[in-house]
Amino acid sequence: SPLSTNLRDEAGALAEPLACSARAVHHARWQQDSALLILGAGTIGLFCLAVARAEGNGAIVISDMLDARLDVARAWGATYAVNGRAADAKEQLRAAMPGGAACVIDAVGSDATRALALQLVRPGGRVVYIGLHDESSPLAANYLVRQEIAVQGSFAYTPADFAHALDLLERGVITPGPTWTEERPLAGGAAAFAGLLDGTIATPKIILRP
Repeated sequence: SPLSTNLRDEAGALAEPLACSARAVHHARWQQDSALLILGAGTIGLFCLAVARAEGNGAIVISDMLDARLDVARAWGATYAVNGRAADAKEQLRAAMPGGAACVIDAVGSDATRALALQLVRPGGRVVYIGLHDESSPLAANYLVRQEIAVQGSFAYTPADFAHALDLLERGVITPGPTWTEERPLAGGAAAFAGLLDGTIATPKIILRP
């Protein structure tokens, strides 16, 4: 269906990744009196933060290896933002979430983050895997069983998730600002992709104009 007339094209371009993130947040079943941890502050991780923050004021902790992305996360309402390269990153994350995270969303999908998610979720907590970096990863299955950790995969979105994302945008619950998008000429597309891959671009969505 066409976009609402009060929604700018730039905002409409965010609907697809926002829908993916809305589905992951839905799977996390986050309660406002508990901590939500997001691993990765790329496009999906940041949009998970945006959706979760739109739902309430509970503690949201996020980790990434790039300070520029963490700056964006703080501007978007992260309670704590931790650089994963720090020698004491795991200790910082634990200190930010006494008792552990009730829910963890892994928006990276590497061996390291998949393992870290299990280490930082509290007993009886929930881990949502949405990142697809590594094809397969070893998991501490016995630990998962003994701690009664629920694991949920999240992939893409349903029509209902997409409608939810559009609704958040159209009602202004999520209002994209200058840190959300960056416009570049179509000819600069290759350089933009390279910048997203090497981390020199922190903006989660690049819009290419002909």
